[in-house]
Amino acid sequence: MNAASQILVGIDFSPSSRNALLTTLRLAKARKAKVTALHVMDPDLAGAIKAAHGFSETSLHAFMIERLRAFLDAPDAAVEHLTFEFDIGPDFVTLIHWCNKLKAELLVLGSRGRTHTTHQIGAIAARCARQAPADVLLVREDTKHPFRHIVACVDFSETSAKAVRHAAEVADIEGGNLDCLFINQTALAMSLDYAGYLPAVEIPDTTSTEHWKGELERFREPLIPAPVAPRAKGVVLERVNVRDAIYEHINTTGADLVVLGTRGVTNLRTLVMGTTAERIITNSPCSVLAVKPEGYEFQAH
Repeated sequence: MNAASQILVGIDFSPSSRNALLTTLRLAKARKAKVTALHVMDPDLAGAIKAAHGFSETSLHAFMIERLRAFLDAPDAAVEHLTFEFDIGPDFVTLIHWCNKLKAELLVLGSRGRTHTTHQIGAIAARCARQAPADVLLVREDTKHPFRHIVACVDFSETSAKAVRHAAEVADIEGGNLDCLFINQTALAMSLDYAGYLPAVEIPDTTSTEHWKGELERFREPLIPAPVAPRAKGVVLERVNVRDAIYEHINTTGADLVVLGTRGVTNLRTLVMGTTAERIITNSPCSVLAVKPEGYEFQAH
């Protein structure tokens, strides 16, 4: 994130989208990145509002821009690099269009969905996390302070290295602690999970927790800047279920942001996301930063 960076924030006037905007401004201010706050209106609703109030296309646009400014309700000093935009169209397609138009590096959305399932995010937010051409930050409604404890999920892939770099950058801006978390799925853990019904196995040294702690240190050390290093550590958990282990660590540490890489093939219109990443993004108990592979592109039609 730097002065040339573009961040797009989707605004639907919900409390979680306001937190998304305030969180974005806080992160962007530290790097002087440019922020665009965008509200997308359904075409049928736009037509009904224009008919009811006698708005033209231009007057509806001006009305909604003023609503966006009032919605922010923040000191002028916080909006130096902020612009407001209003567009009419299908939510997902229009958000993708603006991501591509701005060449946004980050798309920020509130995570709250329309259902009442605990922690479950909205359908548009989930789809953007999977397919948007930018990294996607989903901010929970109860996020009202800087991120104090960040968890970066590691699987030693290039995308998880990118996730660690992004997590370290947020930790640097916010002054938070950073855990680089690797889940070691060993045969021992699986035998314990099956209550001892599996036969005893001899575990090679390459699968031991101590081995992976060393691998994790070598992986994360060059990715974390010096100012963050004293507040960063590697964590290896020996578990069977990766998703449950990540949830466990989030809940045990009180983490308020989890950063993870998504799998994919570049230059395709679909992102093949791993099952674990999909479930964590959809049901995370904290805010989520979903990091896309380098070179990933998506065009919505």
